[in-house]
Amino acid sequence: MPVTINGDGSIAGLSVGGLGSGVVNQATLANNAVNASKIDLTDNYAFTGTFTTPNGYNLLTTKNDSSSTNYNSDTLVFDLNTYLSTYNVFYFDVKYYNTSTQGSQHVYFHWGDVGGSDMTLRYVSNGLSQDGSTATPHNGSSVYFRPAFASQFATTTTYQFYLYNSTISDTSMDATITGQTSWYRENSGVSAANFAAQAQSDDKFRYFYLNADVNNSDTGYGRVDARLYGVS
Repeated sequence: MPVTINGDGSIAGLSVGGLGSGVVNQATLANNAVNASKIDLTDNYAFTGTFTTPNGYNLLTTKNDSSSTNYNSDTLVFDLNTYLSTYNVFYFDVKYYNTSTQGSQHVYFHWGDVGGSDMTLRYVSNGLSQDGSTATPHNGSSVYFRPAFASQFATTTTYQFYLYNSTISDTSMDATITGQTSWYRENSGVSAANFAAQAQSDDKFRYFYLNADVNNSDTGYGRVDARLYGVS
């Protein structure tokens, strides 16, 4: 069938695939010309960009353990280095599930600076348990910080916190963490605490590790489900 250009501007006789490769480009398509009805949304597509939410929280990376993992020594959860030139504020959503069948673990935060050195923190964590008792998991100064009491076997401890790296490039207590945690406390029930920490002699947090010290015949194994957001 011959190709015919009609007087109304339409083209007849053009077969499927008749346009050469590259003929239709981005500028040729009208805005909003391709909608959901023209895209197979039941398929799986690889997303390589940055997911941006309307409130400025940008999902940067995730860590999701597919099986029980040994956290009995410093185990890296996130390295912020790729994002430090873009963000000074980060939001962490971390769930730690103790996969052991007995005992408990003391789960510590451990941080490294941009050079990889251990960061000494000044910190406090304080809250309340279900039975009305005070819960103060940790306060003081060290390179290890425990925002929650012991993580019992087959229970989950959650942490949500903001990290503020220094914006004035000094070491005058300008790099801080502020957040909250929840966990199950043996003999006291569900517990929650607010916590805060400040870097003692560093201006940038980079490496975030978890360290689950074995307690009461525990194995030190767990599973992490965590998301890291940059806050613009």
